[in-house]
Amino acid sequence: MKKCSVVLSVLCLMLFAVNCSKKPENYVELVRGGYLQEYKTTTIGKAFDASFDNPQWKAFETDKGVIIVEFNGSTSQKTHENACRLVLAEHAGVMPESEFRELMDSGKLDAMWTPGVPATVQFTIGLDRESFEISHINSPAWSLMEADDVLTVIYH
Repeated sequence: MKKCSVVLSVLCLMLFAVNCSKKPENYVELVRGGYLQEYKTTTIGKAFDASFDNPQWKAFETDKGVIIVEFNGSTSQKTHENACRLVLAEHAGVMPESEFRELMDSGKLDAMWTPGVPATVQFTIGLDRESFEISHINSPAWSLMEADDVLTVIYH
């Protein structure tokens, strides 16, 4: 009986050690390879990397032991155009490509998701070290937008 108890204790310690030994790059891969419940069509990594120039991912631990995965990038020209198209389609109905190009070229939409503007999105890793949630989004490009609208632009 004692032998069984010792073996069980050792196994529990090994499982605990494996679970706690995740390296920061593993947390980055957890988020990049994961998906958001509302957007199951692609991974977070593919959506964010395709929507921003100079995408960078890193993980760090706060003073309170919270694991954060942080994405940094700058708005791409393609994302700028997608944001403008989505907003215009929502407010003015579907617009022919020629009219959309004319509006884009006029400069009237330059302030919307301006290309080159930096963006930061942080994901907090859960205590189970397998789940995560968006905990912070920040960019002058979307300062007046709701988080759901920001994600709609990123995923389209």
